[in-house]
Amino acid sequence: MIRKFIRSILLKLLVLIDKNTKEKIITTKFYFWNKEIRIPSILIILIIPLLIFLILLLEIEPSFSKITGLIIFVGFAFGIFILYLQKEETELKNNNDALMLVGLLGLMGILSIEIVKSINNSTAFIVPVCGFTILTALLLNNRIAIMFLIFISTLCGVLNEFKLEYLIFHLMSGFVGIYLSDRINNRNDIFQTGLFMIVINSLIIISFNLLSYLEFKIIYFLHIIINSGLLVMLIYVLLFPLETFFSRLTKLKLLELSDFNQPLLKRLAIETPGTYQHSLLVASISENAAKAIGINSLLVRVGAFYHDIGKIIKPEYFIENQITTNNPHDDISPTMSGLVVISHVKEGVNLAKKYNLDKPLIDLIEQHHGTSLLSMFYQKALLENSNSKEYKEEDFRYPGPKPQTKEAAVLMLSDACEASTRAIGELNTNKLKEIVEKIINDKLNDGQLSETNLTFSDLDKISKSIINSLISIHHIRTEYETNKK
Repeated sequence: MIRKFIRSILLKLLVLIDKNTKEKIITTKFYFWNKEIRIPSILIILIIPLLIFLILLLEIEPSFSKITGLIIFVGFAFGIFILYLQKEETELKNNNDALMLVGLLGLMGILSIEIVKSINNSTAFIVPVCGFTILTALLLNNRIAIMFLIFISTLCGVLNEFKLEYLIFHLMSGFVGIYLSDRINNRNDIFQTGLFMIVINSLIIISFNLLSYLEFKIIYFLHIIINSGLLVMLIYVLLFPLETFFSRLTKLKLLELSDFNQPLLKRLAIETPGTYQHSLLVASISENAAKAIGINSLLVRVGAFYHDIGKIIKPEYFIENQITTNNPHDDISPTMSGLVVISHVKEGVNLAKKYNLDKPLIDLIEQHHGTSLLSMFYQKALLENSNSKEYKEEDFRYPGPKPQTKEAAVLMLSDACEASTRAIGELNTNKLKEIVEKIINDKLNDGQLSETNLTFSDLDKISKSIINSLISIHHIRTEYETNKK
């Protein structure tokens, strides 16, 4: 009841904001934190510094000079952040969910500084800056986490009488936390990270003392233990709701989804064994290609596992699942065949939503064919009917959208190359290279890659990686090995 009440109030408020935009607030039967509530990016960028300014305003005596100084400080900090987004994080700049997440974590960090300050006999060593930084690294990326760490650590020092020891402590601790975040592969690793941070933070305090920079007090070590406890608690408590509400896929969640005991992957293996094997091969090919151009290879791999789940609905209409020689497409028209094959994308999206897969994976399922043409059925339709005007090319194209990210483009190319080479009997290195290069060129000329920021250098690396993967899969000997034999 409380969730529904809060959700209804928040949605009513957001409707007022959303009236001037074309984006729509989505309402479904899911719980509140599963919603995708859209707010214009410019509004988020304005609201976050305003809220931070109001919180910091409570720390100073209202005077013209101090308020002016605070405006300059907050404006300068966010100016640097916006410039960084425009130059280095263009995808984040256009991602409202990510911007809201950064703002929320920043506000929570500042509030934690204020709460610790209000507690008697406490020090800023208690503030879990490292915990918020690790959350930022897990939910976004290490580059954003570094920016976040510098901002919050600076504020922690400023709000605590400009004490440099707090700034240095949290910077050193946070950088170690960012390094450790890459090694968090399961929930147990979070607890181990907390224990490790006790050791690291203790060493930092001891070094301050040896440098005669900080007086030795046992209570500092108690504060360090509390800090690490808060770090573990923050990540355990906030990671799941934040990644769900803000449509973020962490490495932990991806590794859980890659478990073949997941219900949907079990169904894929049992009901569509041919598609299951195809998906495993595409996962291997696409993961290597993603690594070659430095993108999220784990997301691509897991996306490949799920990309064809829509074939579960009518598996017999896909050649990899046709055990007998009877092909159901022989008994229906090319138009109907096209509709059945094309529908596996929509069915896949529906299944993904039913099993509560995350939005980035749903996007990969939806985009892995883009608006490609089913040329086989289109040509068959033209041959069977001399009146070619009766058939429109658009009727034999997937509905899209086209790939919006490099990850989706890599999955599309890997899927197409694996399927094409599997359909051909004997393969040699030259023939395989010719097939892969033709598929990539055809996708490029058809405009399927026009909405990604792939470069020709990326495409060259992807092509070489896919060729090498397929050579290994098909056990093709190189010309040198063949001649030697």
